[in-house]
Amino acid sequence: MKRIIVTIAIIILIAIFVVPIPMRLKDGGTVEYKAVLYSISDVHRLASTDDDVCYEDGIIVEILGIEVFNNVKITLNTDNPTETGDPESEPVQLGNDTELTVADAELAYAGTPSTNKIYLNSLNRDKLPEGVRHLPIYRVDTVEELENFKNEFAEELSMDGNYDEVPSFNEVTKKYKESFFEDNTVFIIYIDSTNTTHRYGIESISNLEGHFCIYLQETTGAECVDTAMAGWFLTVAVNKEYVAESAEFDSILNYGYDLVGNTAPAFRQSPHLIVTANESSVVALKGTSSWMYTDEYGKEVAVMSDGNHPLLLKENMPVLAIVPSVYSSVSPTSAILQFGKAPNIFTPDNVTVRCWSAELWGNTDAQSEDIPVRYTNGNIFIELKYGDYVYEVIGEWKGSKSVEGSVCYSFYVLAPSANSIITIDG
Repeated sequence: MKRIIVTIAIIILIAIFVVPIPMRLKDGGTVEYKAVLYSISDVHRLASTDDDVCYEDGIIVEILGIEVFNNVKITLNTDNPTETGDPESEPVQLGNDTELTVADAELAYAGTPSTNKIYLNSLNRDKLPEGVRHLPIYRVDTVEELENFKNEFAEELSMDGNYDEVPSFNEVTKKYKESFFEDNTVFIIYIDSTNTTHRYGIESISNLEGHFCIYLQETTGAECVDTAMAGWFLTVAVNKEYVAESAEFDSILNYGYDLVGNTAPAFRQSPHLIVTANESSVVALKGTSSWMYTDEYGKEVAVMSDGNHPLLLKENMPVLAIVPSVYSSVSPTSAILQFGKAPNIFTPDNVTVRCWSAELWGNTDAQSEDIPVRYTNGNIFIELKYGDYVYEVIGEWKGSKSVEGSVCYSFYVLAPSANSIITIDG
């Protein structure tokens, strides 16, 4: 018994003297690992110079308080761009079939926020509740604005943490100096994910009629994913002149097809359903789905998701408000179903549609009514019932487009009132 006590005591002493305790310093991102016998500092701290604000980076090792290793140096110096790791430019496809040279784009670890602040303060906060997966986007044009962004979200998200091969946000952004901001604007996009397996990058960028949008895509195509929550920053730097006339800024996560409509689809994920009637459009809400595709390595990848009954989704259901006219005032009204942004590139092999009266919200036992589906010139039409109804569309792909699966979509039609019909003069 005495020998066991002595052994335990020795183990405890070893732990006290050898096992380090990590400490994060508020100097820009330094992490110290301290034990009684030694300490290791992973240095990343602000260093003031006469020319600019730079960072000191490197490793310091001390044993019994004596420094035995130190390779810390100022890594950023505007006078010598070749030593600062200046971003490398790369071409990205634009929505008008031209190319934009992106000065830099890199993924960084962000973690998961404790509040909704990252969403509420974004440039596209009004678009986030829409059916399309909008992602919070921020714009910075100076080093000061970048530091303000870090300070604003320092308590919400990780600025100095990394994850596997993905570097920290501080590491990614240390190359953005005043000289870089003279010609470039940096956009910061926050991506929340239900797993730590997926990674994200740019698919395309559009800037049409003052509306600037960065479309992202998942880049790994992993066959299996974990179930841990994760969050990432994607920094995208573009030339200031390119966004000089832009008034709106947005970012959208592409679900496996080309939202801009210029390239062939990639079938990693099922498409959105866009419903249009009388010049009003809505992106239907995705529900239960099963999806299987073959990746570029010849492996079959299955993606499954569960969803609630449409009548339980009143708070989240996208609304298609019919714009009345002398042509649409007669019931029923035709609606076109479009799978994917570009018409006819991702049409299902089979489509079924059913609906419920809006008076039945919450009643999952209510009997649905089948809605006929009409195919004309490659387009898919349904006839909407007059009144307020909840619709569910089920698309089935049976392998003709290198994918198999079924996806449920739902939307809510709000019929026009009788006294709101638009007439046409003459």
